[in-house]
Amino acid sequence: MVTERKKVIRIIVDAGHGGEALGCYVTPGKRSPEPPPVGVYEGVLNRWFARKFCEVAKAKGHEAINLVGDAVIDISLKDRCKTEALFANKNSVFISFHNNALGNIWQDQATGPRVLYKSNKARKLAVKVAQELSAKAVAIKGWRSIYRQRKYLYVLKKTKSPALLIELSFMDNKEDVAYFQANVNDYIDSILKGLENGLESEGSND
Repeated sequence: MVTERKKVIRIIVDAGHGGEALGCYVTPGKRSPEPPPVGVYEGVLNRWFARKFCEVAKAKGHEAINLVGDAVIDISLKDRCKTEALFANKNSVFISFHNNALGNIWQDQATGPRVLYKSNKARKLAVKVAQELSAKAVAIKGWRSIYRQRKYLYVLKKTKSPALLIELSFMDNKEDVAYFQANVNDYIDSILKGLENGLESEGSND
């Protein structure tokens, strides 16, 4: 019996906003209503997730390229897209990881991931990723991941690869962001499975 080899995906990973240097957060507006340890800094959380995501993706046999790496500066969107173009190929997918917020006060209404896309090529990936994220958590949390088209987002317009922007949690909802952090491996597995299923159903992302 011949087993078909799984398609290797080149996943170009972007962690939104800046990190933390010498105790100072470089993108001050992107954070929970309260700073750590009560809340989170979005850029720091995005980088933490991106590193873990790349580690797991590589362990599963995919290529994973972390555009931000160890940089703490808030790299411009233009430069992020220029770097993405250097790595893009016929098997590549671009994902920008973020965390969401309704405002600058704690809330308990909005919850769960949002998967955003622009192109028709990316839509199939967005649907599959949202389905997998929902399948993991709907029985426990009661939410379903939402996918939406967003034509105006810079990194979705200017990247060469089919592109997704994934809002992983609401960082102004204490329960939601804590659930995300505690179940990070489920989120990673769901996103990877969604990408694999989306590209398999498409046949090719040329």
